[in-house]
Amino acid sequence: MPASARVDLSMPMPSLFTLIRKALLLAACSATSAAGAEPTLARDLHALLHAQKLAGAVVATVSGPQTELMGVGVFHTGTRQPLKADDRVQVGSIAKTVLSLAVLRLVSQGRVELDAPLSTLLPALQLDNPWATRSPVRLRHLLDMTSGLPDLQLWHVFNQGHTAQQPLALALRAELGAIRLRTEPGRQFSYSNLGFTLVGMVIEAVTGERYETWVARELLQPLGMTRSTLEFRRQGDDPELAWGHLDDGRPVADWPVAVRPAAHFTTTAVDMARLMRFVLSDGRLASQPFVRSDLMAGLGLSLTTDTARAGLRTGYGLGMFTRDRHGAVGLCHGGSVAGWRAMFCVDRATQLGFFIALNSDREDANYAQFDGRLVQHLGLALPPASAPPALPAPQTARPVDSEWTGLYVPAPGRLEALALVDRLLGFWQLDLTAGQPTLREGLGPKRTLLPAGSGLYRQADRQQATLALMRNADGQPQVGGSYVTLRRVGLWEQAALWASVALGALAMLALLPRALWQLRHHGLRSASARVPGAWALLALGAALAAWALQGWQHLAEFTPVTAAVALSSLILPLACGAQWVQAWRHRQGGGGIGWEALLALASLQLCALLAAFGWLPLLPWRL
Repeated sequence: MPASARVDLSMPMPSLFTLIRKALLLAACSATSAAGAEPTLARDLHALLHAQKLAGAVVATVSGPQTELMGVGVFHTGTRQPLKADDRVQVGSIAKTVLSLAVLRLVSQGRVELDAPLSTLLPALQLDNPWATRSPVRLRHLLDMTSGLPDLQLWHVFNQGHTAQQPLALALRAELGAIRLRTEPGRQFSYSNLGFTLVGMVIEAVTGERYETWVARELLQPLGMTRSTLEFRRQGDDPELAWGHLDDGRPVADWPVAVRPAAHFTTTAVDMARLMRFVLSDGRLASQPFVRSDLMAGLGLSLTTDTARAGLRTGYGLGMFTRDRHGAVGLCHGGSVAGWRAMFCVDRATQLGFFIALNSDREDANYAQFDGRLVQHLGLALPPASAPPALPAPQTARPVDSEWTGLYVPAPGRLEALALVDRLLGFWQLDLTAGQPTLREGLGPKRTLLPAGSGLYRQADRQQATLALMRNADGQPQVGGSYVTLRRVGLWEQAALWASVALGALAMLALLPRALWQLRHHGLRSASARVPGAWALLALGAALAAWALQGWQHLAEFTPVTAAVALSSLILPLACGAQWVQAWRHRQGGGGIGWEALLALASLQLCALLAAFGWLPLLPWRL
């Protein structure tokens, strides 16, 4: 049954209590706003929703004692029910900020140390840390995303077998052995949903309760966020929870994931306004200490990383980003789950902040336009006279900096399963030798860079340095950004990788025509014996097509279809190897090496490359 049909059956009439509570909430919202939401802002947000083909949004802004709230667009595209400011929304990774504040509350209570080694908090946890002697993983590293842990895997999310009550440790797959760290703890930022799943486990280990229960009682309730929860909520079960929407506008219900502490948080605009006010404070509630002021001052500060030591001020610390966008620098965290995008930002200097949650997740939408409009509404952007020029005068790079000119790739990339994609398409080009230094991501437009200190550069549309020139342990040039570290690769190395993929792909595409040629001229027996790779490729293609039809929400489940994908991906290199052997025997018989051998070799080298990056054999339930 489609989601649009289910919604009418799962939304009971609101109770009298619900109607009274809503009326009181709306009255309170009116009392906290000087004149309600700005009409021009509401019109602009409506226009942006229409232009980006998005369903709706809820917004909260704080400015000193004033709070503005609004809902624009629709709750559900099928019913066209209006989205209201007090409807519940999903905000995804903003859960990380909430979880971090919960840990800081525990630290303030003296129940745990921020620099406690993770091995003392979770002794059963298996980590493969090559730097353990000098750099053990600490609790702080989890909150700063500098632990070296990988991010999530596809099976953490695209698997309908997870439940909202399952133990958090199931996300670790202990049967696969110790989790290998990718970078030395404390040295490098790397976004990790798995790390915040461990944060949830730490809270449970320290408190002896489910993290959802403890955080609700000890953090959310004292902050007045009584309509927010880290418990999983599904649309339809909660008539006040708005529906998310996909690229085509279809409603989609949320589902539990294995890394739920990092991804599940249901809230309202009113509650997020209360969270903004607390983050803007020194950690006191009702004039009483709640979270230590020194811990609150550390939000968004990256202190231990190589990029921080190199001079970058933007970064991630204690569950928040220091973000430099739209002419303003503030403490922020975004969130994204299927059907939803959200952003939460505050500026302590001006005591201003905004929150927006959009119930549409379109790959082609420009969500930054919404953030920019809210920055403009609050007056957070620097005045034009203070902003950096869009087209600065040419600057001459210092000779020492020109060493860093070259091609770069993420080190490491965010998702291990997409490491090959990162190498092929996620490259960066840095040019410090031209009259105007530039940085270019992939084949995108060049970004103008301005010198910002020794070994530092900033993009022309930013307020602070955004790029630091560094060297790795071997003395090789590296480029550090606030949220990514890049290592330099040679042009020939990158070209060889592209050539390998292109040659292998062309060879595999040519296998089938060659098999058809053999079938036409020499019959089925010859075609089967001379070009077995073609039949293996056909089997793999059929399995992949069935996998795609299984639905993206089930991509990483173990099913007969994914088992067929695994089996056919294993058969493909074996068939190509058999094809080469057959061609070699044919050559020994005086028949020449032939196209079959060349196609087999080209296909085999691609198989070897895919195996090196963990894509062969293709085991969807392990990605």
